[in-house]
Amino acid sequence: MDEKIQKYFFGNMTDEEKSYLFSEMENNAEMKEEFVRIQNNYSLAQMISQPEDKQFAETGFKQFRQRIHQIKMRHITRLATRYAAILLLVIGLAWGFQMYLSNQDEEEQYQEYTTEVGRRKEITLPDGTKVHLGPSSSLKVPAKFTSETREVQLDGEALFDVTADSSKPFIVQTSTYSVKVLGTVFSTIAYSQYSVFETSLLEGSVIIYNQEEKVELKPHEGVALVDDKLVKSEADLADIYYLQSGLYKFEEATLRKLLNKISMWYGVDFDITNNYMLGNTLSGKFRENDDVEFILTAMQSLYPFKYKKSTNNTYIIY
Repeated sequence: MDEKIQKYFFGNMTDEEKSYLFSEMENNAEMKEEFVRIQNNYSLAQMISQPEDKQFAETGFKQFRQRIHQIKMRHITRLATRYAAILLLVIGLAWGFQMYLSNQDEEEQYQEYTTEVGRRKEITLPDGTKVHLGPSSSLKVPAKFTSETREVQLDGEALFDVTADSSKPFIVQTSTYSVKVLGTVFSTIAYSQYSVFETSLLEGSVIIYNQEEKVELKPHEGVALVDDKLVKSEADLADIYYLQSGLYKFEEATLRKLLNKISMWYGVDFDITNNYMLGNTLSGKFRENDDVEFILTAMQSLYPFKYKKSTNNTYIIY
C-alpha cells in the first residue's frame, strides 16, 4: 500500500496533504486504482464513512481542475503578451521603414538649382515654366507638380515666365513673402542673407502676401520692402532685362542701389567711409561676365570715388 494512501485512511493527513494526494492521483492511474480498491474494502468493513470521503474526493478533484485551468490561463496570457510585443515591434519597424522610404521619396522628388557668383542660369520647370535664375541664387523645384498648387522655393533672384494653368496656381515662396500667379511674367528678388524683397511685373497679375500683408500688382508695377512694409512703385524693368540678357542697364540709379546689386550678385561687401555719396545717381551698363573691379572702375568714370580691396570679399569705398 502506498504510504500516503495508508496515512489518509488512518486519519493522519491534513487537509492540504489530502488535496495534494487527490491532485497526484489525477495523473497516476495505478495510484488512483489502489485508492479506490482500499476505499471499497474500508467501506465494506465500515472502518470509514464513505459519503464524507466521496465528497472530499470530489472537492479535491474540483480544486485540482481549477488549478490546472489557472495554470493554462497564465501560460496563455504570457504567450499572448509575448506575441503582442513581437507584433508591436514588427509594426513599429514596418512604420519606421515606411517613413524612411517616404522621406527618401520626398528628398528625391525635389531638385535644387543654384548659380555661381556673377552668373545666371536658364531653367525649364516640369510644367513648361521658364526661369532665368540670377547670380548667387538657388531654386528648389518639385520633380513633378502633383498637388493643387505649383510651389517653388527661391533664395535669390529670378525671372519667371509662368505657363498658365487656372487649376494650379504658381507660387514662389521666399523667406519673407510668397508670390502667387496663374500665368504671367515677373521677376522677384529675395536674398535671405540681405533681407531684401522686390517684385516687378511685366505681364499678367500677381499677388504678394504673407500672414500680415497682401498686395496685388498689375503690369509694369513693382513692389519693394521698405521699413518692413511693402511699397508699390514702377516696375524695375532693368532687372527683368538683365535676367533675360545678362546686360544690366541703369539710368539715374543711386550708388547705394548699384553697390547693393553688386553685393548680391557677386557675394562681396562694401565698407563706405562717406555715406553722403551713396545718394548720388549714375547711368550706364555692365555685363554678366564683367568682374567686380572692372565694374567699379567703370563706375568711377561716371562718379569720382575711390576704392581698394581690404579682404577677398570686402572693398572699401572712399
